[in-house]
Amino acid sequence: MKRLKLVIFMSIALLLSAYVGVEDKGEDFSSVNEQIESTTDELKNSTDNSLDTEKEKLSKFVINFYNIVNKPDADKFKELIGDNGLYSISFFDDGRDPNKSIFELKKDIRDDLFLISSQSGKAGISLCGGNFSIKINEVYFNEISITDNPLLTIDWTVKDENVINSKLQDILEGCQLLILENNENVPQVFKLSDKKYALSYSSINENELQEFYGYWIIFEENNQGYFINAIIEMQ
Repeated sequence: MKRLKLVIFMSIALLLSAYVGVEDKGEDFSSVNEQIESTTDELKNSTDNSLDTEKEKLSKFVINFYNIVNKPDADKFKELIGDNGLYSISFFDDGRDPNKSIFELKKDIRDDLFLISSQSGKAGISLCGGNFSIKINEVYFNEISITDNPLLTIDWTVKDENVINSKLQDILEGCQLLILENNENVPQVFKLSDKKYALSYSSINENELQEFYGYWIIFEENNQGYFINAIIEMQ
């Protein structure tokens, strides 16, 4: 996107310089105006098409995730997990259990998609049933600028439950800040950075932030596609 903005700036700058040159010579510059307008429209259309392509790819990924966990299909689910594995994170608003994260390697994913720690053997989220047993046909995309969100500070490549457990409050606050931008209990994607995203299907009590229910998926894009870093459940 930064490159596209630079191209737009340079193209308009060149056309404006041509405009000034024509005006200095006292010549008719209506054609230059038309060229500026035409180039601006073309670049805007290119930007719109790029955003539409990104949304289409993200939508396919999200819908594919739901289809996979509803079967369930462990082999297909493993294709959504990168070589770094993934984290299952559970938050309990009533304090009946401590908030926790567990780490699971791709090779250890069970057929029933019940996430179990590869390090401690502790149980994590079950993707079969409950909040995940739904099918969707569309995804909402939030076109908001996200800066200074705690989720951007999390290194999901760390293969250590203790490290992520020490970051649970940051993760919770990051999700809270995002949902407060659009507190709708629908499948919706927030773009965290150029290649990092958060999918929410949750809602929060804006007066009592601990009343936060639903789940989140943190994922990123690389040359091979989209891969899940963490699945987060708010109970």
